[in-house]
Order: sequence, then C-alpha cells, then structure tokens
Amino acid sequence: MGSTFSLCRSDHALTTEEQKTRDLDNMLQHERTAAALDFKILLLGAGESGKSTVIKQLRNIHRGKASMTKEEIESYTNVLHTNTIQSMRVLLRACESFNIEMTKDEQEAAAAVDEHDENELMTLDHAIHIDLLWRSQPIKDAIAHRHEIYFPDAAMYYFQNVFRFVELGYVPSEEDIIMARIRTTGMFMTNFDSPPVHWRIVDVGGQRSERKKWIKFFDDVQGILFVVNLAGYNQVLFEDQTKNRMNEALDLFEKIAKVPCFENTPIFLFFNKKDLFEEFLRGKNIDCCFPDYKGKPETQLALNYIAEQFERRMPKNHRVANVHFIAARYKKDVKYSFEDIKKYLVQKNQHKINKAMKSIGR
Repeated sequence: MGSTFSLCRSDHALTTEEQKTRDLDNMLQHERTAAALDFKILLLGAGESGKSTVIKQLRNIHRGKASMTKEEIESYTNVLHTNTIQSMRVLLRACESFNIEMTKDEQEAAAAVDEHDENELMTLDHAIHIDLLWRSQPIKDAIAHRHEIYFPDAAMYYFQNVFRFVELGYVPSEEDIIMARIRTTGMFMTNFDSPPVHWRIVDVGGQRSERKKWIKFFDDVQGILFVVNLAGYNQVLFEDQTKNRMNEALDLFEKIAKVPCFENTPIFLFFNKKDLFEEFLRGKNIDCCFPDYKGKPETQLALNYIAEQFERRMPKNHRVANVHFIAARYKKDVKYSFEDIKKYLVQKNQHKINKAMKSIGR
C-alpha cells in the first residue's frame, strides 16, 4: 500500500514537471514568434537632417496627435518660443559678424530679443520686436549669408507665426509640433503596429558628439533609414561651421554603409527638405558643393546627381534598397515613402513572417 502511494506521488510529480516543461516551451515559442514579427529600423543621419521630423510624422500617422497628452502638447509652446528667440539671435550675431548696421529702432528691438530670458515665454512685445526685425533690411542682408552661418531651417516659419505663438490660450497645432526643433541627444524609440508586424524605429542623435553611442543599437536591425538634408549642399554644420553639411552626410553615410554587421542589411535613403532645396537651387547651383557637376540648376538633374554620389559610396555588392525625395514637414511625403519601406521589408522577410504566423495558428 505504501508502495502504491509512493508510485502515485511519483506519477503526479512527473506530470507536474512535464507541465512545467510544456509551459516553458510555449513561452519560448511565443518569444521566438514575437521576435520574428518585431522589426527594428535604425534611423540615422547627420545633425539637422530632419530625422526627428520623420519620427514625429510617423507617430502622427500611426498613433495620431491624440496619443500625446495635453501636457506634452502644451510643452511645445515653450519649445517654439525658444526656437523663435534663438533663430533671431543667430541673425543678430550675423549682423555683427558681417558689420551690418541697424537703425535705432532696430537696435532697440535687437536688445529686447537678446535680453529675453529663454526660461520665460515671449510676450506680445517680443513678437512685435521679432516681426519688426525679420522684415527689416539688416536682417534680410543677414539671411543672405545663411550659407556661411548655422541657421535653423525652420526659422522663417517661426517668424511668420510669432504673433500666433503669443496669443492667449495658444495651443500648438500638429504643424507647429512638427516644425518645433529639439536637438536629439541619446536614443528615442517609436513603436507602432502594422499587422502582422510590430515596428520599432530607433532615432539617435545626429551630432558628432552623439555618434559614438550608435554602435550599441546596431544589433538585430532589419533596415537602416538614412536621412539626408538636401539643402545642406549650401549650409554649414552646427558644431563645425567650416564643414559643409552635405559633405558631412556623405562621409557619415559611407562609414555606416561599410560597417561589417550591415553587410546584408537593407539601406534606405530619404533625401529630405526637398522644398528648401528647390528654393536654394534658384540662387545657387550644387556645383558649390560638387565641383564635378556640370549640369544646369534644375531640380531633377541635381537630385539625381546627389543620389548618385551617395550610391557610389556603397560597398561592392551592396546597393541602396530604395531612394525617396521628400519634405518631411508634409505628412503625405513621409507616409507614402515609409509605406514603400514597410512593403520592401515585409516581402524580404515573408518566409519568416509566414512561419511565425503559422506557429500561432493564423
């Protein structure tokens, strides 16, 4: 009898162990399936390329502005006020550097802008001063030197909307949030679902000081999205005003493309700020950056030439997956271009996706 009781205990213990093993196997299978349907895209590019704008648009497209809290939306008021003040200060410093003289009224307005505490919101008086300045001849003369100084690409947007920014009860619009500039430091990840795949877009700071941190995010990447500032052919870096932004982007792209662990990783190119590029091209051909360019200052010719320079930096037997010319400030540009990336990666990984779907009975 004792022996029978002992056998029952043994059978019961064995069944429990089997259940634990089965549960563990199920958990591991679930993790493998989830990993197979989890796609990470690394978002790279030099500073001021517009990576953060791309991220904000993707968040709006897949999650909507409703995904932001009231506090998050309102926090952009402070950012936009700071962006506006800082942009005007850049032009005031340019006036000093290029010995551009101002009238007494303009000097008083400039002093008010310089004295403003960036921890405080602008007032109507500040808006009046900024509006007076950006319409003045000295500031127009300073803007003519924008290719020689670091000048925020969205500055004109800030100046044009300064009175709206200081209205009582002002709430930043979706476009305001897109145009707001917060320099990326560290890493930001945006997640969204586009069944059956879960997408993770990893954005890391583009300034030189941030790039040493990139390597920790290089593992398990399904694709690289490299963003280029097209207008950079006639601009200098924020951190080094002796270096052309386009040349910096080319050098950085070549380094990324030649990283051994990316040998079989699809690389996508977003040539951003096409609208600003077209504006610049009317006044300056791309031969200022590319001396070998002999074509006319025509948009499509210039775009094709620039894209070719990047494609030439790719290693042998590794081609750019696809190329898009966009203005990321416009949601439709980002939406349609990113859809192409999703389709490409889903097709490339279709076997893995089908296997994962089969394992969960879908």
